[in-house]
Amino acid sequence: MLNFSKNYTTYKSLHKGPSPVVQSTYTTDGRGHWFPLTCRPRQRTVIVIPFRDRDDHLKIFLDHYVPILQRQLLDYTILVVEQRDFTRRFNKGVMFNAGYKTALSMIDDNQAPLCLILHDIDLLLENDLLTYECSQHPTHLSVGIDTMQYRMPYTLLFGGVVAIFGEQFNISNGFSNLFFGWGGEDDDFRGRLGKAGLSPVHYENRSIARYSMIIHYPAVRNEVSFGRIQKNHKSDRVAVTKEIIVEQRNCSTLEQKFVGMLNFSKNYTTYKSLHKGPSPVVQSTYTTDGRGRWFPLTCRPRQRTIIVIPFRDRDEHLKIFLDHYVPILQRQLLDYTILVVEQDSTQRFNRGAMFNVGHKTALSMTDEDQAPLCFILHDIDLLLENDRLTYECSQHPTHLSVGVDTFEYRLPYTYLFGGVVAIFGEQFNISNGFSNLFFGWGGEDDDFRARLVEAGLFPVQHENGSIARYSMITHDQVEKNEARVDLWSTGPERFHCDGLNSVEYKVDSIHYKEHYVLIKIDMPTDLKTSSMCLDCFSGGLKTKTIQKAVNTSTVNNTVNSVNNTVNSTVNNTVNSTVNITVSEICKMT
Repeated sequence: MLNFSKNYTTYKSLHKGPSPVVQSTYTTDGRGHWFPLTCRPRQRTVIVIPFRDRDDHLKIFLDHYVPILQRQLLDYTILVVEQRDFTRRFNKGVMFNAGYKTALSMIDDNQAPLCLILHDIDLLLENDLLTYECSQHPTHLSVGIDTMQYRMPYTLLFGGVVAIFGEQFNISNGFSNLFFGWGGEDDDFRGRLGKAGLSPVHYENRSIARYSMIIHYPAVRNEVSFGRIQKNHKSDRVAVTKEIIVEQRNCSTLEQKFVGMLNFSKNYTTYKSLHKGPSPVVQSTYTTDGRGRWFPLTCRPRQRTIIVIPFRDRDEHLKIFLDHYVPILQRQLLDYTILVVEQDSTQRFNRGAMFNVGHKTALSMTDEDQAPLCFILHDIDLLLENDRLTYECSQHPTHLSVGVDTFEYRLPYTYLFGGVVAIFGEQFNISNGFSNLFFGWGGEDDDFRARLVEAGLFPVQHENGSIARYSMITHDQVEKNEARVDLWSTGPERFHCDGLNSVEYKVDSIHYKEHYVLIKIDMPTDLKTSSMCLDCFSGGLKTKTIQKAVNTSTVNNTVNSVNNTVNSTVNNTVNSTVNITVSEICKMT
């Protein structure tokens, strides 16, 4: 919470001393672009401010926000768009459109994604924990304002401060140019976002999304604003430098026929199908490419969902899983592939390594110009109880299985991050994936969560525990990993050399089934000579700890020599569209 005076009637600077204060770790290109020298931000933030005759407000705004933006380690530009024509009433929407087009002309295509903060000049943030970055959906940030008792005047309010990616602004065709005077353009803009399938949301943590408003004379109201909200949005099209043509409707704009709480038998001891009749049931509006990928014909999903399932000796579970999930995924109108990664029987089961293999395989199966890859890392024994929990990714890596029946729908411990997790492919890559050293049950999930935190990706639990509920299929307990506690202690030292960049395996075969892809994997038979461990060994990394993991990995003591060795070094890179080292990601302190 920021401590500043709210006596704005004299329009004096809110900060004492030299203003604005610039951090020594920041620099500028001399054209309004400020960025940190110590790290690389994930986005390019451009704050667009419609402006006319508010010079005192602008001084207050800069004094207030420059220190905040630099504490948040943002790559930012404050873009003030002034309407100089005093013969017409102020047109806020046109100023935002002009700001967007100007921002495009100022940045290169190879820079980080453009994040627009559409900002009224009279709103001052009260808590700098609200970072000025964009998330999956266009987000209304100013949900609480002091002059409105920190409450929303109406539910669909979408004005004041909004965060939206440049591509999303383009797809929605920006603001209307017809709203002169105060009011209406924000509601019209929200309608455009909904029509484009972009699902605008309010910032969820209202304890930090709070603003103070500078006192000012109210602008003249637009008397016809509410009548214009229903206008055809194509009639006042904004010319943009890059045209995006949506050939099909976004799937989120269509009515999804959710069931809600699913009614199925929990008698898994006989491992019978949970669904009666032909199974799995395929909707008539779905089709397949014959290689495990299924997608709807009536709309275009926003993401490409890859469900990765580590697998061994669970044939009955797989049948139950497919019968249960195929109808759910198709009701959710997803573009999806179920990827089953089967480990051979030489070593104890290594769930983390199977997720790494699944990630690399998925990258080889998809084109770069497709929708963003969303990975659902899924245990085969967990069955979703409510189909309103959609299998899509959000801004942060998200733990979905927060409630499991065998745990009485409670988390056994706060930081549990196993079972079912949703994460973008690029985020998985940045974190270097899972460790390859956890053989047997337990530990790899906690290690993975620590990697995400170290990479600045801030894993979260799914917020809605009423729908994030699962039932577990009864099964025999897997042998525990005795080395897991020792491995945790070396986590930060291993993240760079043990993971996605060092996983060693041989693809024995790939089978394209009707509803899934089965990849059979051979693991190294002698980990002492495997590249999965040599990198960490050569670095002198607590050799006894790694040795213990190796010694506990085999099913029996008589193993064959390694059949296939893949040379790997710490500098190996992953075949992915993004190549970012952990240390480069900006983390707010």
